[in-house]
This record gives sequence, structure tokens and C-alpha cells, in this order.
Amino acid sequence: MQIDSDILNTLSKAVRVSKKKGNLDRDEYKKGINASKTEALFLLFEDALEEFKANSFIDENFSTASTLLKGVDYTIKNIEDLCPRLSLSYTKETNSIGIFISAAINKIIKETDTIVLDFAGIEVNYLGYCLTRGNLIIKGSVGDYTGHYMQSGSITIHGNAGEYTGDFMQSGSITIHGNAGDWTGDSMQSGSIIVDGNAGKYTGDFMQSGSITIHGNAGEYTGHSMKDGSIIVDGNAGSFTGDYSKGGEIKVNGEIKGISNNAKAAIFCKGKMVK
Repeated sequence: MQIDSDILNTLSKAVRVSKKKGNLDRDEYKKGINASKTEALFLLFEDALEEFKANSFIDENFSTASTLLKGVDYTIKNIEDLCPRLSLSYTKETNSIGIFISAAINKIIKETDTIVLDFAGIEVNYLGYCLTRGNLIIKGSVGDYTGHYMQSGSITIHGNAGEYTGDFMQSGSITIHGNAGDWTGDSMQSGSIIVDGNAGKYTGDFMQSGSITIHGNAGEYTGHSMKDGSIIVDGNAGSFTGDYSKGGEIKVNGEIKGISNNAKAAIFCKGKMVK
């Protein structure tokens, strides 16, 4: 369903009628128009949800959402208002919500814009998918694949992150003010990831370049199969550190439980090169 300015005017009909009757002042009228655009986005999400069910490929779903959003007039504030409503109405559709919101953001966000997302406690997946610019601030914890194929911009998470945060990211920065799950920075090409807490297993798995900083501890297989880039762990690292790594650097300021014999990355522990 395409929603252009005429349909948005129809959605705000009740507000306009109230204005004519003198029931709304100018500020309230503006709020009503804003709410109508948010309603338009909500209706588009419901349409997208039906089409998403026809296929399971994330890139196709993202393309579907982007197509539906063409010609739609909305603002960053409308997206922000939409997030808690979607999370309350579609609690289990965490993949679809993330893909739709990401497509909506990519369409309108500018380089210097900041958008604040709050999903009322629901951990949404795929936020920041293919982000090309702008700054995302997420209140609360997120699900998996945050920053998947991220191109540029920044993502700040005020909570924990699930698995595969920043996987295949091309550039930009991700900051997690909490813990991160397994496979953080999986196959990342460039950019930076900072985790204030702990990270799970396989941090930097197949990492090509870029930097990952863990201020807490990292799990097993840190730097597994990494080719280049830098991983810094301020706390301890688990067993099999550097397993099958081909290059890059792993610096651990705490203890390393075990280093793989096949590791070819430069591995440092407490400032001393140990591999």
C-alpha cells in the first residue's frame, strides 16, 4: 500500500475537522498531523508484515519495506513514536520490526541526524541494518544482528546486545553500554565496536579489519579465523584465543585461559607478546 500526501490528509481528517470547529489550537493541530503520519507508518508495517511472511530472506524483506516507504512523508519523530507502538502490538515480530524500522530510518536520516529508539523492553533484531549515515541511540537492550552490514554512521546501545552485533559491518562505530553476545564483530570489514561489559564466544570471528574493544571479559575463541584488525580485551580471555587466526592483533590486559597452537595473530598478554 502506497501512502502519499493525499492519503495522509485523509488520515488526519478528524484533526482538521476539529480545528475548523475551534476545538484544537495550533500546537495540538500539529501534534495531530504528526500522529497521523505515525499511523500511516503503522499501517505500512502491517502491509509489510504480510509480504515478509512470503519469504525469509532479510535482504528481500528490507527491499520490500524500502519499496513500500517510497513516496511516504514522515519524520524522525514519527519513527520514534512508532517504535513502542509496534513493540506492544507485535511482541513476537522482532525481526520484522527491526527490518522495517531500519528501512524507514535509511530513507530519511541525514548525516548529522540523531534518532532515539525505545521499544519498551522488547529486544528487536536487525536494528541499523545497512545503516548508511546518521546516529542511532537505542534505549534498552537489543536482540541479534544489530548493525548487520552497517555502512557508516554510529549506533549506541544503552543496554545489552545479542549475537552477531556488527557482523559484516563495512564502517562506522557501535558502542554497547552493557554486555555483548557471541560472534560480536563476525566478519567485520572495518569500523569499530566498543563493549563496556563482557563479550561472548567467537568475538571477531573471521574479522577482516577494524577494531573491537572489550572493557570486560571475552569468551572462548576470541579472534577465531581473524585475518586482520585489532581486538583489545581489558579483562580476561577464554580458551582457544586466536584459534585458526591468520593475522591481526589480540591484546589481553588480564589473563588468557588458553592460546591455540595454530594461532598466527600477534597475541599480547599484559603488554607482553606471547604468540
